[in-house]
Amino acid sequence: MEIEKEKVPIVPTGGIAKGKEFGSEKWKIAMVTTAKWANHKRTMKHPYPLTELLTLADSLHMDVMTINQWMKKKEEYNVVYMMMFMGVHDEVMAVKEHKPDGTIFIGNIDYAAEIMQFNFGSWPVIKEMVCALDICCATQRGQKPICELLTGKEIPYIYVPYDEFGVQSRVSYEKRHNAVASIWHRWDDNRMFPALAMDGIVDKNGNIYEKYLLGYTTETLDKLAGYTEDNMAQNIEIPGKVNMFDKIAPMIEYEKNLQIMGSCKIIIEGYTLTSMGRIGVECAFLQVPCVGYRGLDSCLDLWPDLACEYYDVKGMHDRIQRLVDDRDFYDEVVDKAWELVQRHRPSVVQEAFYGLLEGYEGVK
Repeated sequence: MEIEKEKVPIVPTGGIAKGKEFGSEKWKIAMVTTAKWANHKRTMKHPYPLTELLTLADSLHMDVMTINQWMKKKEEYNVVYMMMFMGVHDEVMAVKEHKPDGTIFIGNIDYAAEIMQFNFGSWPVIKEMVCALDICCATQRGQKPICELLTGKEIPYIYVPYDEFGVQSRVSYEKRHNAVASIWHRWDDNRMFPALAMDGIVDKNGNIYEKYLLGYTTETLDKLAGYTEDNMAQNIEIPGKVNMFDKIAPMIEYEKNLQIMGSCKIIIEGYTLTSMGRIGVECAFLQVPCVGYRGLDSCLDLWPDLACEYYDVKGMHDRIQRLVDDRDFYDEVVDKAWELVQRHRPSVVQEAFYGLLEGYEGVK
């Protein structure tokens, strides 16, 4: 069954969709961050959504700058947005102290809950930062109760915006490879269990499904993580015993990664930490089923029938086999995800974000 594609751009946008419909005459937003990320924003050459940070900036036409740059022209902006992590603690405090009257300070904590523990070190640090904001929002389910306890306020949830660039890499079901692809993440090195979950998948005609290991990269992240193609191949091929994957491409450009994902029948999101889960969102736009863990927001929200408890490898294997055997089930989960992923469209997120600004009691 072909999915309805109304309102989906067929011509590639070259990244995050920008246009007059995403601008605002009322809200002039400055994103304050470190020099590293401000520079990375200016040099991006492909739509690589580096966490929520630069994706949100692009979707809402924020001007990305350092604290010193903002200090020089702070009167030009009536909103300051910050994605907060330990490295910007001083910047958060500086914005709180120096923002002009009438300027709204809005932001959210970066990272999943378990990563927050070693990134921030202690909860009083997080409390100082979230309480410096006029509006604190959450972009991941795990952040919400933490920030509510720290601030004593109800915290709104903002979905991470994604342009429909994944649509450009979509191919029809009939043209997809009989393959299951697992998306590799540096932060938990998830290789073994996804490989086990996809092992031995065979269709009704006896065709064995290939097993892929995929992952995108940038030069910056390669240096940060210390991974190379050589050490990524370790423990994947053991001569005479096992070859966990038929093909591996763990360090390719983001757009190429999407193209390969769109050509596979099924994707595994085997990330074992709590997160928003970008892969599940991308799969919904690609209209390729995503089997993953319930701790990831996108897997639970967009692909509930394919979401398993952590390390329920048999459950993942059984869901993959059902997707191979039951085309009606395949189409059903894809249809459901397509309807639900609309909340991640930049225009929808923009409306919600501006709604928070409009509803702030300090707005005259």
